[in-house]
Amino acid sequence: MHTQARMLTVLAALVTASMFSSQSSAEETWVRVVSHDKRASALFPSQPDKIETVSRNSPAGTINTRRRQYQSEGVLLSLAGTKLPGAALRFASTDKILRNAAEGVLATYLGKKVSMIETKIGGEPAIVLEYRVPDYDDEDHPGYRGIAIALLVDESLYVINAILTKEDPKAKAKQQKLLGSIQVHK
Repeated sequence: MHTQARMLTVLAALVTASMFSSQSSAEETWVRVVSHDKRASALFPSQPDKIETVSRNSPAGTINTRRRQYQSEGVLLSLAGTKLPGAALRFASTDKILRNAAEGVLATYLGKKVSMIETKIGGEPAIVLEYRVPDYDDEDHPGYRGIAIALLVDESLYVINAILTKEDPKAKAKQQKLLGSIQVHK
């Protein structure tokens, strides 16, 4: 019951943030960052400070992930997009693909799942993962907190991730604004 209440709170915050995502902050002008294939986007406080492509081999072929990242004090925001091989789409369910993406976020950041819920964004299937990074969870470091959204649009998988690297209301506001601003473009 606690997990459901927590996820409802997270979803309510995302809805609230999306209602205000078109308003710009007095101290920052937010920009819409678009995925490499122009099918998904989200608002960032400024242009990404890092853009990279990571390639890996799989039984289904080479998989390229293109990631845009913004980092400032207290927050790390990213938008990653991957065109999935046809074999992956034929042999894995949408649920399996999204859950694998969420597990990938946990593995990358050595995170521990707090909650995970299925939803839709722009009519497309998605999973919202809330997690923490326990290695930094002590008295001096209250712990990194992250929310990642895995979104499947046809053959493309997007992972929008927002990690709080410190407890700071401004960083939390950036996290919520990013997550509430996700759009699907068909």
